[in-house]
Amino acid sequence: MRTFRQICKAILIVWLVFGGTCCLILAAPFIVQEDVLYSMVPECSRQARYGLRCPLCGMTRSFVLVSSGRFAEARDLNPYALYVYAAFLWNGVSAVAFVLVEATFKEGRGLTGIVRQK
Repeated sequence: MRTFRQICKAILIVWLVFGGTCCLILAAPFIVQEDVLYSMVPECSRQARYGLRCPLCGMTRSFVLVSSGRFAEARDLNPYALYVYAAFLWNGVSAVAFVLVEATFKEGRGLTGIVRQK
């Protein structure tokens, strides 16, 4: 049987991995050229098969547009893009802030001290 502390540690690890992934997703438009980024994303199978847009259709292009400050165009491609981008940004910044605070102010333990603490 898992203890409450073990469950909390597992949730923390999952959240930090997700937060790091959010940071990578948001950094991609600044690191990778647009055409290369678009070529790495597969075509939506729902749109290809049935001609119907899914809730994530246009999200990649919208994220690239938001990253370059073109908010109206991003909203036109996918109306949820700005909300998802904001949620990813908030989550990524929160995870980075948590790591920095833990590494700086918790007696020098850093994340290894949190995860391995008994």
